[in-house]
Amino acid sequence: MINILVLQGKIVEKAGKDDYRIKDAGGEMAVEIECGAWGGQDVSPNDE
Repeated sequence: MINILVLQGKIVEKAGKDDYRIKDAGGEMAVEIECGAWGGQDVSPNDE
């Protein structure tokens, strides 16, 4: 089963291999996103 979640915000920190902190107007949360989920895009802190 594949679960898809859409988040809109800014990456504020890459906290590990697949761990990120994402922030939006509602707050901040820790997420785990496998590198393959980015669809080949390079992402880093301050990306939206």
